[in-house]
Amino acid sequence: MTSLIDRIPRLSALWAIVAAILVLLGWQVNLPLLRSAWPGLVSVNPMSAVCFAIAGASLWMLAPANASPRARLVGRVLAALVLLVAGLKLIELAGGFSPAVDRWLFANKLTQAGEPRPNRMAPNTAIALMAFAAALLTLRIGAIRRARLPQVFGLITGAIAFAALVGYSYGVGAFYGLTAQVPMSLITALTLLVLSAGALHTEPDLGILGILRSPGTSGILARRFLPLAAGLPLLLGWLTILAERAGLFEPTFGLVLLVLSTIGIVSLVVWTVARDFRAMDEARIRAEADIEDSRAFLDSIVENLPSMVFVKDAQELRFVRFNRAGENLLGYSSGDLLGKNDYDFFPKEQADAFTQKDREVLYGTEIVDIPEEVIQTRTNGERILHTRKVPVLGADGRPRFLLGISVDITERKRAESHIVALNEGLRARTQELETANRELEAFSYSVSHDLRAPVRHIDGFVDLLAKHLSATLDDEGRRLLQTISKSARKMGALIDDLLAFSRMGRAEIRKSTVMLNAVAGEVVRELRADMNGRQIEWVIGDLPPVQADPAMLRLALTNLLANAVKYTRTRPLARIELSATRGEDEVVVTVSDNGVGFDPAFAQNLFGVFQRLHRDEEFEGTGIGLANVRRIINRHGGRTWGHGAPDRGASFSFSLPDNAGGADGGSQTNPLG
Repeated sequence: MTSLIDRIPRLSALWAIVAAILVLLGWQVNLPLLRSAWPGLVSVNPMSAVCFAIAGASLWMLAPANASPRARLVGRVLAALVLLVAGLKLIELAGGFSPAVDRWLFANKLTQAGEPRPNRMAPNTAIALMAFAAALLTLRIGAIRRARLPQVFGLITGAIAFAALVGYSYGVGAFYGLTAQVPMSLITALTLLVLSAGALHTEPDLGILGILRSPGTSGILARRFLPLAAGLPLLLGWLTILAERAGLFEPTFGLVLLVLSTIGIVSLVVWTVARDFRAMDEARIRAEADIEDSRAFLDSIVENLPSMVFVKDAQELRFVRFNRAGENLLGYSSGDLLGKNDYDFFPKEQADAFTQKDREVLYGTEIVDIPEEVIQTRTNGERILHTRKVPVLGADGRPRFLLGISVDITERKRAESHIVALNEGLRARTQELETANRELEAFSYSVSHDLRAPVRHIDGFVDLLAKHLSATLDDEGRRLLQTISKSARKMGALIDDLLAFSRMGRAEIRKSTVMLNAVAGEVVRELRADMNGRQIEWVIGDLPPVQADPAMLRLALTNLLANAVKYTRTRPLARIELSATRGEDEVVVTVSDNGVGFDPAFAQNLFGVFQRLHRDEEFEGTGIGLANVRRIINRHGGRTWGHGAPDRGASFSFSLPDNAGGADGGSQTNPLG
């Protein structure tokens, strides 16, 4: 939306054109009031009115800052025409040739206008028109604009018109008329003053208008004192003259009264302005103190940041700010760094790369991330930096500075390299262990397999020997042969278990959904054959389905439940419970019994190969069952553990990874025996 300031030039042009039309109409129809504005005053010369119209049209064309080249050309041609007419009039007054430009229109009426002298263009009118035309011709022309010539010529036009209006106000003809020539008319003075305001407002940011519109102290002072300086003397002088003419006091008294009134009013205004300026100064001081506090706060933050922070100017990329972390990293003080650039500290090739990157940052609009920069410092050797750079723009949107923040990642990169080396070594070691484990399992399988036949032969030949010598053997001989046979059978059982354990390590896992309740029911039914009439209470909970190898999981449950049956043999009423709980990422299955239990100090031995906590005379076994359970569960990615106390029962648990999640499984009583 166009502001009032922007409209003033065209409003002034419109005033001049309308005034010219009315004056020319007054000459045409012989209406003195239209051409003089007041009875008895001098009329506007017709050619002066034409110049008003041409000047107004020129101002209309040139006023917009975005006027087209064609409009500017037409406006300058019209301004030159006004300059020509006014110049010809001044040449005539100087005594040169007489083109009589002010008598080209209504020549026969100029001597019959009811005025004591023939109507002519006044000399001060011609001078004011020339100044106005010069203001328009020098408008927005390269270096001339910077010299503010349009403002100067516009002020000359306004000063001449203002002097004429003051003369009319006080009735002093010397201010609106020069020597014996026809004086400037009242309409002419008003129109020239309006045109002067329009010329000044074509460039409102320059000259006196630039000061008046300034938001700073100069603008405030000008806006308060200029109306006072222009209006107060006029008003007081006019009132003094009216009082003297009315006979209220003598001229000397009037002069003293005028001076005292002026001093009093000016002093009051000055005091008011000084009071306002004092309040402004106090506000400025407070604002400066707040700014200084903010600057100190920001400086403290920047200085104490653990990362290097630096600022370069956008022209020569010289350092203008460096924080303490940067000094410590590079090994230079701020005095060594400020005012220097990268070429003062780094090799030319590296400085060239840094400078090129900085230029890319300044021409861009986003943060530039440099993951790794290798630099050579003064005291810390070679360092690796992770740097981010961003342009700092000024109010005009152009880059003024470059801000950089660098983090020393040298130790992190070294740690990463060390971790990579460790991982490589770990992978090699793991591969070696896997190879050794496969070889050990193959050896174990081979030994176990090769030992089965000799052990069976021993057992068979002992039996044959017992039959062959049955007639001659005494009791001691039979006992010895029975001991050999029993040991051979036990060794065979150990070999069979060892073979099963070895196969378990090599067997491929084939996971599927296993219904634990169904598997547990089958295992319990198979174990009933070995109960020999025992009283066992089975409590099977609501077991959730799991993802596992069905055969391996069945073997693990068989080992755990068989153990519970075996170690509750001494109880009149055995109680064996199978339950499960579901956590966030695993299912835990637990087998509990009220059997003989075990010493918790030896709990770490439970799942080892050939590890037994009871004598063979108490409970038979080979010590492979729980080891098999652990191997099966480990291969599924789970855990195994056990709890117990002597003569107070035991519980053995294992976990299986669970991707389904959910609530804990129930624990409903389901007697099976």
